[in-house]
Amino acid sequence: MPPLTTLIELAVFPPLGLLQPVLDTSGPYATGDHTLVTWTTSGFGIRPAGTYSVWSTYGVVVVPNGAIPSTWGYSIGWDSGGALGNEGNRYYERFAQLVPQHELITGFWISLDHYDVHYVPDFILWPFRIGGGDRLGLHVEPAISVDLYFLALV
Repeated sequence: MPPLTTLIELAVFPPLGLLQPVLDTSGPYATGDHTLVTWTTSGFGIRPAGTYSVWSTYGVVVVPNGAIPSTWGYSIGWDSGGALGNEGNRYYERFAQLVPQHELITGFWISLDHYDVHYVPDFILWPFRIGGGDRLGLHVEPAISVDLYFLALV
């Protein structure tokens, strides 16, 4: 049997290959501020239809929904030639900001980090915290909306 520390590390920081992006059907999220404690899926892959806590996830993939304003400049980057294409382009304007937060035992919320989304798609990971109580602050820029794909353990 593997040592206990290895099993705990696997639960807290699973390999990327064991994570599956699941579309949050509560979106797309439009311009403005959103505080997400739960997310919803219509049933895809490993998750049956239902509502789940943000704390049960390991991160999120952010994808702009619809046309990107033509006034937003960008630096040309790598292009896979795939479905999305131009994954390496960095837009000067951010699409969104993500602020994962954790609730302390006193009820006080602390921001764990701040992520500015400049790529299509952008991928953000956070450590899993036993006991939950987490939420995600999302700010979406004007003239844009975003879809979120929460990363769930297979």
